Amino acid sequence: MVVEGIEGDVDPILDPVLEKQVVKKGKSYKITVGGAELDWNNKFCIFMTCNLGNPKFSPELSAKSTIIDFTVTQVGLEQQLLSVVLTKEQRQLEESLNTLNREVTQNKKDLKLLDDLLLKKIDFKYW
Repeated sequence: MVVEGIEGDVDPILDPVLEKQVVKKGKSYKITVGGAELDWNNKFCIFMTCNLGNPKFSPELSAKSTIIDFTVTQVGLEQQLLSVVLTKEQRQLEESLNTLNREVTQNKKDLKLLDDLLLKKIDFKYW
């Protein structure tokens, strides 16, 4: 089931579904929604979409559901497009880019470690 256009609050009629208030009756499972008792299928999924740029959901709704933020930034789109183009055009360039990105990350970690070590040595000398 897909519910589109959530504005921050969900109709309370969906609370039993979100909380999975399922009762076993005999061999089947039942759920009461809006006063009506309905059969429950364990494979049932509900997806709710929101068009708001930065939605603020209530803590109750956040606790009852899993929220996934699919917001995409311009930089993120550019990196994805570059990756796709490099994959199609020149696989070796993409591998080089990935290697360089890993090296940059490692160098940043090393620089931080060396900065901390230098500060410790300077601090030690002046005490």
